[in-house]
Amino acid sequence: MRWAPAVAVCVGVALAGCGGSSGDVLGMQISGGPGNVREQMHVTEDGRTSCNTGALHQLPSKAVLDARSIEREATPLIKDGEQFPPALPGRRTFELKTPDGTLVWGEGQPGLPSLLTQAELLALQLEDFCTKK
Repeated sequence: MRWAPAVAVCVGVALAGCGGSSGDVLGMQISGGPGNVREQMHVTEDGRTSCNTGALHQLPSKAVLDARSIEREATPLIKDGEQFPPALPGRRTFELKTPDGTLVWGEGQPGLPSLLTQAELLALQLEDFCTKK
């Protein structure tokens, strides 16, 4: 009888991996700037991205790894309730959404944690990737 709970757990895990859609690692939004853009992107657990609720496209492995790293490193900032300066006129606003919460900051603000500049770069790469598809 000791095997029954272990088997039940294994079956549950196997079934959880079947069907349905994979969750998001993170979401990014870029708004404002010279072109007054508004782009929304997200990265899924299975390594795909979608822009502005469009079709999903496979991402390069490096972008997926970067997204996971950014999501993991953002958790303490979100949980600590960190707030950052808004965008200056004519600059873009970036928004990073994770399962733990949201960070918003203005492009090029001095003193931002390096994590946010990495997130900006990822957002711009995702935006560029999306416009090429």
